This record gives sequence, C-alpha cells and structure tokens, in this order.
Amino acid sequence: MTYIPQELMRSSPRQVELTGTGRFMVVLAFLIAVGGTVGGAYLYDAASRDAVRAGNLKAEGLATQAEILRVETTSGKNKKTVAHYRYFVDGHPYESRVTLPRRDRSRFQTGEFVSVRYLPSEPAFNAMEDYAPRTTPLAAAIAVPAVGAVIALIIVLVFRKQRRFLSEGRPSLARVYKVEKRWTGKHRTNRVHYQYTDLSGAMQTGSYDKNWSPPQPGTEFVVLYDREKPHRSMRYPMSLVTVSGL
Repeated sequence: MTYIPQELMRSSPRQVELTGTGRFMVVLAFLIAVGGTVGGAYLYDAASRDAVRAGNLKAEGLATQAEILRVETTSGKNKKTVAHYRYFVDGHPYESRVTLPRRDRSRFQTGEFVSVRYLPSEPAFNAMEDYAPRTTPLAAAIAVPAVGAVIALIIVLVFRKQRRFLSEGRPSLARVYKVEKRWTGKHRTNRVHYQYTDLSGAMQTGSYDKNWSPPQPGTEFVVLYDREKPHRSMRYPMSLVTVSGL
C-alpha cells in the first residue's frame, strides 16, 4: 500500500534543495548558455570574415583549371552529390569540394577539368565557376546561441516548476486508471492517466508520458497538486529537487 511520505506532511513552504541530477542539470544549463553565446560569437566572426573573403574573391580572384577527382553521392534520405577537385597554385596542390544542386548531379565526370577562381592572398579560398565559395552561414551564428538559450531556458523552467510544486504543493495519493499507447512520428510512447482527490473531496485527473514499462491500471503513487489550481499536479519524487534535510 502506498503512503504519503512524512516529509510531504511538513507545512508549506517546504525547504527544498537540488538533487544530484538537479545540480548536474543547472551546471549543464549554464554551460549550454555560455557555450551557445561563445559559439555564436565565433560563428558570427567567421561568417563576417568569409563574407569579406567572398567579396575579395569576386573582385580580385584569379582563374585556373582544376581536375575533378571524384563525384560522390551520399546515402540516406537527404542525398547530396559532392564533387571533389584539385588545382595548383605555384606548384602547390589545393583540394576542395562543392555540393552540386540536383540539376548538376550528372554534369561533372572524374578526370574532367573545370574553371575555378582562387584568392591570391589565400589560394585555399576558392570557388568553382558558377558556384559560390564555401562560407560560414550567418544563420548558424544566430541559430547556435538561440538554440542554446532555448535549451537552457527549458531546463530552468522545469527546475522552477518542480521547486514550486515541492515547496508549496499539497500531497495526495493518485491511482492509474488508463494507459494509452501513442505514436509521435515513428516513436511510440505511453500516456498514463491518473486520478486523485483534492482537499475539498473533488476528483482531479492528470497524465504523463512514459516510454518504457508504464505502470498498470490500479497502480498507486504520490502526487503534489497546486493549492490554487487543484487540477494541476506533478508526480513525487521529482528528478531535480528534493525536500531539504532528508
């Protein structure tokens, strides 16, 4: 039989602290936010430099002939055809590659010679004729810190939600009454539905997803529900926070 733990019988607000997982996730959120900022700054600098070099290549680039070394098509759902080529500047070989659009996938053959332009001050920076040079996309400089910020924010919001429920939530025994199999794309999960009684005696319901080994109907566990909005609840124990002094 399931009982409400003694630590949840304490008056609210309860004192809470981070679990080992919680401390790890807080540090991870910090590192992701900092890493995203630093990575975004680096990519922005690289994109800016590449834009200048691309402009110089167009204005000052010298033409030469390059030999197609091989043309490869990647496997997988999003196939890409890549042409690898080599050219010489002052007797020094340089190798590069270009991703071909669908219309040009059969345009080039191994051993064929094509025109390329290179930057005299930096011969490795080049572009095949009719193609743009390989540069760092400015969008990456925006996306990296944005994604990092979103991930860090999600971690912080989950932590704040768990802390609020554990600190102020009212405990109750919940019972599983239904488990549904759900598909998200090609991935299957289980939606677990449960019900519990609030302080007024009203029956409330909640649900959560569990990928593997879902509980069977009739399984009991402890939840903490919002005092002001009893229909909102979370399972106990929580992954990121615990009651202090246990």
